Amino acid sequence: MAVRRLIIIRGPSSVGKTTVGLGVARRLGFNFIDEDDVRHEYEGDWLSHEAFLFSLRKLSQMTKEGCFVVAGCFVDSKQMASCLSPDTVFYLHADVSTLLERNLKYPPEKRMPEDKVQSIYDMMECMKGEILIETLGKTLEGVVQEIVSLQT
Repeated sequence: MAVRRLIIIRGPSSVGKTTVGLGVARRLGFNFIDEDDVRHEYEGDWLSHEAFLFSLRKLSQMTKEGCFVVAGCFVDSKQMASCLSPDTVFYLHADVSTLLERNLKYPPEKRMPEDKVQSIYDMMECMKGEILIETLGKTLEGVVQEIVSLQT
């Protein structure tokens, strides 16, 4: 039987999920998937709930076998956990002013409207069973090392 390991890195927009996820995947020798890229394949509003469901279905198929780090917002973490059955979920956190500053650094096609960043931040929270990782005041390598150390 093939080995399956799935680590989810979630949190609000612009918190650094993709950057951290890539670092964790490299350190652990896992494959990396950016949920945003999967959701952008949806033909319609990529910010819609339908796009989220589309990405969950695709991710469920993509991660059946092998070792993966998946980075994504996953506002509905209960539905994500139910569909993907991850081994570990990390929730990255930063304050909203930092997130808004980081969001402006993205290319226009990947940038979220400011009000959307704020509303996602307001509705996101670290759920029971997830591991909270505070990103403020830490280097990228420090956050990656913290996550990797919790996997071994």
